Amino acid sequence: MKYSKNVLKTDLGSYLHYWRGIPKIGKAQPLYSQVQTPNGEKSIGDLKVGDSVFTIDGSQTKIVGIFPQGKQPVYEIIFTDGSKTRCSDEHLWTVRTNKMKYLGHGFTRTLTLKEIMGDSQSQFAEPSYRKYEIPLAGCVEFPTKVVPLDPYLLGFLLGDGNITRSTVSFSNVEEDVIQKILDKVIVYGCSVKKNSDFNCCYNIKKPTLEYRNPIKTELKSLGLDGLYSREKFIPEIYKINDAYTRLEILRGLLDTDGNVSQQGQIRYFTTSKLLASDVQWIVQSLGGLATIHNDEREGKESFYLILRMPEGIVPVTSQKHLAKFEKHNPNLCRFIRDIEFIENEECVCIKVEDDSELYLTDEFIVTHNTTLFRDVVTEAYGDSKYGLLISTGREVGYKALSDIVAVEAPTWESFVEIVDDLVENKIDNFFRLVALDTVDELVSIASDRVLKIHYQRKGEKAFTLNSALGGFGQAHIMVQDLINDQIHRLELAGYGLVFISHTKVKEIKGKTEEDTYSQLTSNMESRFDKIFADKADLICTFTVVKNVKDNKLEGTSRYIFFRNDGFVDAGSRFSNMPEKVEMSAKNYLEAFNQGVASSFGRPIDQKEIEKMRKEEVTKRDDEAAEYIIKAKTGNVENADSLKTPEDYITLIDKEIASLDKETKKQKQEELKEHNVPTKYKEITDIEVLKTILKIVSSK
Repeated sequence: MKYSKNVLKTDLGSYLHYWRGIPKIGKAQPLYSQVQTPNGEKSIGDLKVGDSVFTIDGSQTKIVGIFPQGKQPVYEIIFTDGSKTRCSDEHLWTVRTNKMKYLGHGFTRTLTLKEIMGDSQSQFAEPSYRKYEIPLAGCVEFPTKVVPLDPYLLGFLLGDGNITRSTVSFSNVEEDVIQKILDKVIVYGCSVKKNSDFNCCYNIKKPTLEYRNPIKTELKSLGLDGLYSREKFIPEIYKINDAYTRLEILRGLLDTDGNVSQQGQIRYFTTSKLLASDVQWIVQSLGGLATIHNDEREGKESFYLILRMPEGIVPVTSQKHLAKFEKHNPNLCRFIRDIEFIENEECVCIKVEDDSELYLTDEFIVTHNTTLFRDVVTEAYGDSKYGLLISTGREVGYKALSDIVAVEAPTWESFVEIVDDLVENKIDNFFRLVALDTVDELVSIASDRVLKIHYQRKGEKAFTLNSALGGFGQAHIMVQDLINDQIHRLELAGYGLVFISHTKVKEIKGKTEEDTYSQLTSNMESRFDKIFADKADLICTFTVVKNVKDNKLEGTSRYIFFRNDGFVDAGSRFSNMPEKVEMSAKNYLEAFNQGVASSFGRPIDQKEIEKMRKEEVTKRDDEAAEYIIKAKTGNVENADSLKTPEDYITLIDKEIASLDKETKKQKQEELKEHNVPTKYKEITDIEVLKTILKIVSSK
């Protein structure tokens, strides 16, 4: 028997890190913030899991998580178009700078509001220059609803119509616009009659045999009949409606009270503050921008809006306006103009299903919904390129982050392909740390793979692991084996691993009712959580801690817990670790280094640790290179990577696919000489599969 002295490891990548946290922790808005939903605006505090909201391209996405954040410092962000919203200083914003825009780059940077405020370069004396731009929302698609009046006709009447008298009338001199109105009122059985040859006033007459004017009746039903210009508004049913309805009512308004300059700039004029706000909302919902300005006309309160519409949307139809609209240059952009502290307020974070993880908040502003891995890699190795995040299953939160190397593994098969590539091409990449985000989703795709295996073997579907492979926990064991094998391969190839999962408060039952307690721990079943917890050297839980002084809540802070505090489940193999530190990459690494240094049992300086670390990394790379050579040459018994029949069948498939036609024939003859069946995909005997693999992979 061979005995060896244990040498304490010092490098970050030599240890397995298990991080548990609330999904998208700390990205928060105050409870009253408005979020755009298919049924109109709703307060974020009133939303529930399963509710639909709009995402950046205007499509609908579902809320999959709601996470109260307690009291947070709340700031108001004001944008260059006058729109504004509120959020905490930890809220994420996807942005780009003027330089990035000039170079043709998209919105690839994601910063917290705190990082934006801390960037002194974003504060400039010149008001025309704004550093951080956020993406604009696309045209949102509300469900189609039947409206009582044609939307263009209603927009026209809100502009040039007089709806205060018993007869509905309008004033206009543009023949093409008047003809359009003639065509539309006929649908209601009405007609148009000019008051006099000496003016431009027209009355909309009721049908000959009817007592009431149906257009006036519908105006009453909409709450518009009898309103003066300063009182007019756009009814909700026209706002929360499909794009066609919204665009048509906007065209009716702009063909009457709108103006297009010789340079193509669009303006809209009104004395109604409510109508000005409604027009701005309509424009924003179509993917454009509209700024409201005060316009003092003859001492009366009045307003004008400057509109910028996205490409492909023409908001005017009159011949007079269309001739000038061709020069319209939207220059659609929304920069942060100012940030003001409001106060500490109750906040909530929502997580949405859409890949972008973006949703639309106040005034159709695009906002976010994990950053520690990227920051730890950058802090430890000097560049984020030394870390790879494998986004498993449906978890695609990395899309909200800039400067991170990531790859998606939506299925188990794709995950194994990624691991294959990492093992075979270790020499060709920079990666020192690999994160599995999330292991909750990794378990899910491994479970799907096991259910497929059950179907292949039994010829019938199993819908749960409990009923698969004969029950008695056999399917759960296979899930654990599949995951353990791939983790082991990554370890042998010399990668440091970070497991990322979500948390949940669970009730831990004791022998008696008094022994039962609550614990913030992994969201997964305990048997699956153990796959990662049993391997991990550091089990860290990220959570929000309330700051209470004199029985008053003054705010909250985010912490990384390294040790169990009775409620938060955490632990470490190092004896001298802090219970918790404020959440940051620097604090995490300082705590890790403190734990390593204290484990020597003697005073040790940083120079000695750095020397040991370099030797350790070199040794680990040499051992990894030896393993990779074995794996590449097909010496799989020593590679420790295959355990199930499916693993062998996958590798046999790969070997056969690499053979030319002549070599395939030779291998078939060799298999016959060894009395081994050539239809290997139906074989479940691992020893037989080993023989087949040895034959097809031999040179």
